[in-house]
Amino acid sequence: MYSGLSLSCIKPLLCRLTNVCAATALLCSLPVASRAVDIDAIIGFGQSVPSRAVYRPETCTPVTVYLTGAGVKGECQLQVLVRNADQVATYSRRITLPEGQIKEARTEGFVFRLNPLDYSMGRMSSTSEVTIQLLNDGRQIAHKTVALPLATSSDSYNVLALTRSGSGLNFLTRKKMGLFHRHSDSEETSNSRPSASPQQSNNGVNPNASLTLAYTRPESLPVNEQGYDMVDAIALADMPVDGLTEAQTSALKGWVRSGGLLILSGGGDMARLKSQFWQEMLPIAPTGSGTANDLPELSSRYHWPIKSAVPFQILKGSLKPGARVLLGSAANPLVIAAPYGAGTVVLTTFDYQDPTVRSWSGGPLLWRDLLKCGNDMVQARNTLRSGTRNGSAAMLVADALAGRRATSTPAFYTIAIFLAAYIILLVPVSYFILKRIDRRELAWYTAPALIAGFTLVSYIIAISIKGGSLTVNRAAVVEGQAGSPIYAGYGQFTVYSPKRSTYDVSLRTAGDTETGLHEVVPGELFHAQSLGGEMVIEQDGGTVLRGLQIGLWDKKSFDMPVAINAHGAFDATAVMVDGARAKVTVTNNSNISLRDCALMNGDSPTPVGDLPPGKSVTATVKWASGSNSSVIRIPGMSQGIDADSDSPESTRGRIRSAVTQALQDSASGQRYGWMNNGTDGSFGKTPNILVGWFDDPLMHITVNKSEPQGVETNVFVLHLPTPEKAGYQIESGTNPFVLEAVLALDDEQQPGAKPNPAKGKP
Repeated sequence: MYSGLSLSCIKPLLCRLTNVCAATALLCSLPVASRAVDIDAIIGFGQSVPSRAVYRPETCTPVTVYLTGAGVKGECQLQVLVRNADQVATYSRRITLPEGQIKEARTEGFVFRLNPLDYSMGRMSSTSEVTIQLLNDGRQIAHKTVALPLATSSDSYNVLALTRSGSGLNFLTRKKMGLFHRHSDSEETSNSRPSASPQQSNNGVNPNASLTLAYTRPESLPVNEQGYDMVDAIALADMPVDGLTEAQTSALKGWVRSGGLLILSGGGDMARLKSQFWQEMLPIAPTGSGTANDLPELSSRYHWPIKSAVPFQILKGSLKPGARVLLGSAANPLVIAAPYGAGTVVLTTFDYQDPTVRSWSGGPLLWRDLLKCGNDMVQARNTLRSGTRNGSAAMLVADALAGRRATSTPAFYTIAIFLAAYIILLVPVSYFILKRIDRRELAWYTAPALIAGFTLVSYIIAISIKGGSLTVNRAAVVEGQAGSPIYAGYGQFTVYSPKRSTYDVSLRTAGDTETGLHEVVPGELFHAQSLGGEMVIEQDGGTVLRGLQIGLWDKKSFDMPVAINAHGAFDATAVMVDGARAKVTVTNNSNISLRDCALMNGDSPTPVGDLPPGKSVTATVKWASGSNSSVIRIPGMSQGIDADSDSPESTRGRIRSAVTQALQDSASGQRYGWMNNGTDGSFGKTPNILVGWFDDPLMHITVNKSEPQGVETNVFVLHLPTPEKAGYQIESGTNPFVLEAVLALDDEQQPGAKPNPAKGKP
């Protein structure tokens, strides 16, 4: 009886235990949720995750995140955490993943400034760490720490080749081109290298220069223009651009607009040239294509004959306004250039990917000239960038943007009177009065009351000096070339807080209203005053700084690129009247009204007054040529500044004065106390420019979803075209094909290899 009861009770328990074990085994056999999604990434520019990628230190670097594996249905948060020393910047974006297997790798592009070296206690140490994580409902479901790829030298000339096959221009790395990073002082850079070889090239090409060639896949192209910071020139051949996202297309055009060099390949592929991107960027309006059995202009210039059994396909068309022929004739041009913002678009009417051209012995010589076609004038817009040697100049502007209150302190006599009254009332007066009325026990009440009263008075005095309202003042340098309706801008803004608090700062620019919101990468100017060790940058079509910490009566300053649509161009003509002077006429066909304009040639301003829309100005000025600088000296304030006033006009005056000083002091030679070895982002030939001022808002910034108080003032810099009837010295400064061609280049040697001097055509 007892044993029967036991068996009847045990059997249900055994069944339940069996079910539990089976369920546990089933759960154990299922994949772990945190490993459902796999993460991989490319830092910099590379063709695939396992391949070699490159980046340039201390520049904004693109990062392409690849998500594969089993999806997690619903909205997730993808974060890239960048740790530099004790500061962590988190770049965050919301994404939606499908349920089930991700059939094609999901790609997301990020861009951030990568500072891999930290200088501490006299030593260089690598401190950067990049971690990527995917969150779902606040729970981490995947993460990966990504190693930094190979870094190029800070002065290397970097070429990004966009070809369908991911190859085709490898021959560029086999010869010493003698080219340095855009807008860097090559002589200063060479002299600063203790390991530089004393051996000089026998053809006048600097042997200390290096060139890096990179390829990448279309989906890995940056989503904002700052992602191309490491690139000196982009060779866009036959890679299709129709599949690029709107952000990628805008970023590529924005980089050119900001001073980049884009080299396009022509030929007879008319289908490729029909896309909207090509139509906008081409220096010509295509009308068809023709053929040629040889290219005599190339053979004549480089002393290497070039012929093909298959005729060359030559793109035909009419020149767009502002375009000019660099090589060839007006009837049969081979190389054409046109301004695009502050940058340059170069077109070879033949296909430089043609096998005959690629294998031609004169190919490296041609490409050396092509890579020198960019706008190498001093770039004014870089003055406000914290990432250049002009960081000290950017800080100068930041102080002015903070307003008079940020640096104002009470006068000495005010402090002296306040302290004297405090001491006298708190001790002698209080004591004698209470003693006289024989109520000294009231000191327990009068002392705290006096202390509280003086504290309140001191706060009221501080409020009157430091102010009690949040302000965001802004400044921008807008730069472009005559004849181009596209302009590039770089802006700087300072958030001044009347209290210790955290803010959400939303960033967008005037150009965003034309093409939709796009991300930017704000750079903090004062790296020594880190944002409490952490900053969150949320990027979901726009950019928001989340939880920005600012102390009492303190400021935070940032810089970023600015988009601008002037709805028209500033047209200009220049004609030499003698060997040194040119007659310049500038017509304002835009919607920007400029004030206090002047024509500049480096040192000598020629005031021309205001330039509202529809008006023209004409003056005869000295034309600068053949010099290098990192300074743009523009006229100072035309009227005095009330140092004691905090009115909008006085604030604009102080900002304008600071920007003027920053442009003049941009050759300081130091950044955060470091010598930068000549890699100054604004170094170049002395420009011939028109400068003027305007107050139209370019940066739309909200703080905690509200419009803050503040003003904006901007400087406009217009590069003038090469004058007609210009002599060899002036013409050769803007067209490398006018210079005598280099007929031989030294071979790039591997470490330890014997020298192999360049030889010309036998």
